[in-house]
Amino acid sequence: YSLLARAAEREVLPAVRRFGLGFLPYFPLHNGLLTGKFTRSHAPEDTRISRQRSHVWEQAPWDALEQFSAFCDHRGITMLQATIGWLLSHDELSSVIAGATSGDQVRANAAAATAWKPDAHEVAEIDALFPLPEDPGAKV
Repeated sequence: YSLLARAAEREVLPAVRRFGLGFLPYFPLHNGLLTGKFTRSHAPEDTRISRQRSHVWEQAPWDALEQFSAFCDHRGITMLQATIGWLLSHDELSSVIAGATSGDQVRANAAAATAWKPDAHEVAEIDALFPLPEDPGAKV
């Protein structure tokens, strides 16, 4: 579950709410695309995407990611902080455990959990940038 993979919002998250369960998102930073370290023209060479999954970077929704980056810049926050803040704004999520390849990334991920809390309007703005496709059969 991430801004780029929102299919869990169709049935999983409503069921989590209904039954009073918790949910831990899988790949919440979408292979690092939602951290701000990738751009349309640059993928750091020392990343898993560059080494093994270049299609993730090549097929990313760059228009939406660039608008999200501008949203973050306007608020003086990082994409990592905004992404984790958006995830934690969903009461169904028990926590956000994001992958990390260094101690610095672990610390940045942990700090992002309390760095920024979006209000309802900001959540709606982010949701509009990465809408859930209307077609339930669509790949998200």
